[in-house]
Amino acid sequence: MMWGDMAVHKWDKKALQFINKDIIICYWDYRSREDYPELDYLKEKGFTIIGTPWYAPLNIRNMARAIFKRKGLGLIGSTWHLLQPNFQNQQAENTYCSLLLVAHYSWRPESQESLDEIKDCAYGKFKTIMKSHVNKK
Repeated sequence: MMWGDMAVHKWDKKALQFINKDIIICYWDYRSREDYPELDYLKEKGFTIIGTPWYAPLNIRNMARAIFKRKGLGLIGSTWHLLQPNFQNQQAENTYCSLLLVAHYSWRPESQESLDEIKDCAYGKFKTIMKSHVNKK
């Protein structure tokens, strides 16, 4: 596996011809776009793709749909937040909820629930888990 940004955005695209097609490209794009046409380019070059969104709900949903449409392997949830051990910060809440959204859309990319419904469910689960974590101390 390798990150796709180097193969799509940074290098001369001719470099892709030298990469073994057994390499799975983890395509990350954290923008909330309607589609991710770079995935077509990677598929045309013979690569297997995985989508790697970050924490924005619309980015997660749209990346899942784009990967599913192109018969990619699925999603990997990624985060670059350094979480505090006590989980008492907004980043922890956003990170946890984004991972739940990645799981949801990995299984159901064409889900018709509104983003707000799914987000509310994820945030509710986060609060329940954190409450049980605090009660254990």
